[in-house]
Amino acid sequence: MKSIRAATLILLGVLCAALSACTDSNITAVKNGSLARSDFTFGEALDDAKGCKDTAWERHDDGNGRPVVTYICTAQVFDDITQEARKKSLADLEIVTREKASAYPEMITALEQKLTAAKASGDGVSLEQKQKLEAAAKALQAYQAEVDEVLKSPIDNAYWKRTAQQQLAQMQQRYEELKAQIEKEAPTNQLQAEGAIAKAQQELDSALSWEKKYVDAVKTTRSSVEKEIGDHYGRAHTFKLRIQFAVPNKSAITPSAIEWLLDDRPVAASILMPSFLYDPKAMEASLRDIFKDKVSIDARGRYQEAFPIECYYRWSDPTTGCAVKAK
Repeated sequence: MKSIRAATLILLGVLCAALSACTDSNITAVKNGSLARSDFTFGEALDDAKGCKDTAWERHDDGNGRPVVTYICTAQVFDDITQEARKKSLADLEIVTREKASAYPEMITALEQKLTAAKASGDGVSLEQKQKLEAAAKALQAYQAEVDEVLKSPIDNAYWKRTAQQQLAQMQQRYEELKAQIEKEAPTNQLQAEGAIAKAQQELDSALSWEKKYVDAVKTTRSSVEKEIGDHYGRAHTFKLRIQFAVPNKSAITPSAIEWLLDDRPVAASILMPSFLYDPKAMEASLRDIFKDKVSIDARGRYQEAFPIECYYRWSDPTTGCAVKAK
């Protein structure tokens, strides 16, 4: 009879250990505790919470031998969120692929424009100088017409006519000085222009040599990220909420750590008290929001990271060519 009773006690002990929360006073204390201004105990807020397909309470000791109680909610499978996230990732992948595909021809166009601008200065006169000289000539011509009208005017005002002629002479002098300065600088500028033309041509030729590699990289990177997206959303994911409570001797019980885990990997944490500790009905919405954020793949970021070619842009020199991205 004693042996049967002993065996029964051992079996009960094993079952209680397996269930974790069977008789542990620390777990009971936590479940009976609550936050200030909350109408629910932790047990009422967290046991059988909506959105959790399974909940568990565990007790262990920390490094200093103090009791710690851990609550774990294993979330339901949110297939609708997973499918929407998959659609968004594929849509983002399509967008970033188009952007990357258009970047190369835009680079070539920029280099062609750069070469055209360099050639326009091949005679030693820059486009800016030509425009400035042309504007000065037009202004001189327009003022000459105004002075002619003044001189032909029936109004006999010697001061007016003399002033107009003096201003015309000053404009003519400034135009001639500008023209002379440009002609003086032309030989030096021509040498610089020849160097700029050669540099621009070299950059264009170098960029054109990357065309096939670039086009192939756009396609292969898309396929690689698309496969990653398919693999990620095609497999089941576990999502858990884990709350730890340090069990004090006298002070009120409050969560000491709150974190969310995707596939048993921590992905989010909070130092604030979540709303579902005050209102259990908020649990499912909280789980869905965080799962939606953390289960998603940043397709744009993954594509940019995986794309093997880097084309360099600078404000002062819009394009300087392409190179294999350093790993």
